[in-house]
Amino acid sequence: NEFGAMPLSSQNPAFSPVATGYFSSTHFDSRVFEPKIEYRFKSEKLQIQWLGGASLEGLKEHAVASVDTGYSSDIALLHHAHAAPIDTSSQAMSDTYTAFFSNLNGNWNSTYIFGLSTRREGSSQFPAGHRFRNFGCITAAWIFSSGDPLQKLFPYFSYGKIKLTAGVTGNNAPGDRALQNLTGPALPRFQPLPWPDPTNLPGTSWEQTYETELSLALGF
Repeated sequence: NEFGAMPLSSQNPAFSPVATGYFSSTHFDSRVFEPKIEYRFKSEKLQIQWLGGASLEGLKEHAVASVDTGYSSDIALLHHAHAAPIDTSSQAMSDTYTAFFSNLNGNWNSTYIFGLSTRREGSSQFPAGHRFRNFGCITAAWIFSSGDPLQKLFPYFSYGKIKLTAGVTGNNAPGDRALQNLTGPALPRFQPLPWPDPTNLPGTSWEQTYETELSLALGF
């Protein structure tokens, strides 16, 4: 809950001041469901681990704001019932987020390591046709210090690994920024933000970041 006021003491008595109060309340309802399943396989040299699952999230928000006047004194501003309402408004917003993911990791003889991660995410913030996007990452690594020939060739290294990672990540921040841009910065804090229908925001979609990394780790 939030409260704001324009008391009589802050106004010029020559202009027939009127005490005004601003009240707002917001109710949030958020629910998350995240089922997961895991599989492991291990042999003499090969180890495989797979993890799959989903993330289902729902958010509902309902905000009510009112502007009241007619208070007899500044002390009465604290009592919402001692005034005549000028304006009352309410806004409702709902958002759903869905994600399905799969992570596969393998290790051969503690020397060769591979990984594959995939995700399909969806958000109702975006217009139809742009609500779902696929993301993924692939990783390959070689622990070259685990082989006897290389240990003899590089005796000063107690550990050595080369890793290559490439993939695309993202988030739904563009949808949040588009909503913020439409509401505008001039709204008072005590007023509820008018959440527009995401279908009225053409051009917004998932933010994507493409990444490639090559790393070398050494131990002495």
